[in-house]
Amino acid sequence: MRILLVNPPIYDYTAYDFWLKPLGLLYVGALLEKEGYEVKLFDFTDRFHPEFGEKKSDEYGRGKFKKERVENPLPIRRYFKRYGIPSRVFEDFLKSWKPDFALLTTTMTYWYPGAREVLLTLEKYGIPCGIGGIYASLLPDHARSIGFEHVFSKRDLSDFSSFFGVRVPPFRDFPHVPYHHYPVLSYAVILTSTGCPFRCSYCASPILFPKREEREIEDVVDEIEKLHKERGIVNFAFYDDALLFPPERAKALWEEIVRRKLKVRFHTPNGLHVRFIDREMAQLLKKAGFVEPRLSFEGRGKEKRENKLEISEFERALTYLDEAGYKREELRVYVLAGMPEEKNVMEDLKYLASLGVKISLAEFSPIPGTRYALDKDPLWHNKTAFPYLYGRENEIEEYKQFVKVANQRRELCGYLQVS
Repeated sequence: MRILLVNPPIYDYTAYDFWLKPLGLLYVGALLEKEGYEVKLFDFTDRFHPEFGEKKSDEYGRGKFKKERVENPLPIRRYFKRYGIPSRVFEDFLKSWKPDFALLTTTMTYWYPGAREVLLTLEKYGIPCGIGGIYASLLPDHARSIGFEHVFSKRDLSDFSSFFGVRVPPFRDFPHVPYHHYPVLSYAVILTSTGCPFRCSYCASPILFPKREEREIEDVVDEIEKLHKERGIVNFAFYDDALLFPPERAKALWEEIVRRKLKVRFHTPNGLHVRFIDREMAQLLKKAGFVEPRLSFEGRGKEKRENKLEISEFERALTYLDEAGYKREELRVYVLAGMPEEKNVMEDLKYLASLGVKISLAEFSPIPGTRYALDKDPLWHNKTAFPYLYGRENEIEEYKQFVKVANQRRELCGYLQVS
C-alpha cells in the first residue's frame, strides 16, 4: 500500500526555516515503513527541492522559504504570505506517483489553511487522506469542520495504530528519523525525550505529552553519529521541551558525545531551563558542541515565574557559562511577551540588556486547552494577529524595537572588543 506523507505549505505573516522539520510525521513514516508500507514524503517547506534551485543556508543550516503574497484573511495591517513549493509542483508529483492514502500534519493551529489547500488538491485527484499532528490533537473538531474525514488526534497514536494496523512501540523503541526522504539536508532535528516536568499555564506540552518518555543515551548518540558520518550533517537541533532534565541524564548524554569525538554543532530552539545549568553542565555543553545556547527567562514578575526560575539562578547560570568559555553575545535569551495581564516585560528587557546577552522576543500566542485558550478562528492564535484583538500591537512593536537596538549595541561592543 502506498502512503504519501505531506507537510503542507505555511500560511503566515512571517516564517523562516529555523530548524523546521515535521518530526512527528517523519516518525509515523518510519513506523509505516517498518510494517512494509511504501512511503514517500512531499514537504512543501523543503528549501532544497529542485523547484527552488540552489538555496543558501547560514552557517547553522537555516534559511528563507520561497514565498508569495496572498489575501490577508484578518483585518490587521500586515502582509499575509504563502511559504513553500507551488501547488502545481505537488499536482505534477501526484500525476507521477499516486498514493492510496495521504497523511498530513500541521504544527501550528493557525497554519490550517495550508492543510486545507492540500486537502482540496487531494480530493481533486480522488486520493483519501487524514491529518495528525499538533493542530489535529488540539482542535480535532475544527479539522473535521474544514473537510477532514480522518483526524488522528490521539497522542498515544492509538487511532493511527488501529487505522493502519501498525504497532506503536514505546518512544524509547521508536526507529530513527527517516531522513532518507530528504536528498539534501543542511541540518537534522533530534528528539531525546517527550514531556516536561513543568506545567506552565500557557504551554501545550502537558496536553500533548502528559507522560514523560526518554530514549536510551546510546541510541540518541548512535543516530547523531550515523547522520554525521553518512550524510555529513554538522548542525543538529534538539526538539526536547526539557532537554536538561533530569540533569544527570543530560550530562551523561553530553559525555557520550564528547567521548565519541563528534565534530558537530548543537542548537536549542526551544530554550534551556536555566535552573539545571551548574558549573559541570556548562562545561559539558561547551565541550559537546553547543553553539549560541538559547536560554529561557521567565521574567521577574511573580505571576510569570511559576516557580521555575529565580533571578539569582539565572545570573549564576550565566557565570557558569562565562567560565565554560561562552561570550555573553553568544547567549540568546528568550523573553515571553504579549501574555494577558502580563507585567514587567520592558523591565525584563532592560535587565537582560544590562547583562550583555542577546535577547530574543518570544511573542505569545494562545493555545487551545491551556489557561489562555481563545474561542475564535484559529487564525487569531497567530502571534502576529493576537495583539490586535486587545489593541496591544504598538506595545509589542515597542518591545521589538528595544530588542533590536539592544542587540545591535551588543554586537557593536563585541566587535570593538575583538578589534
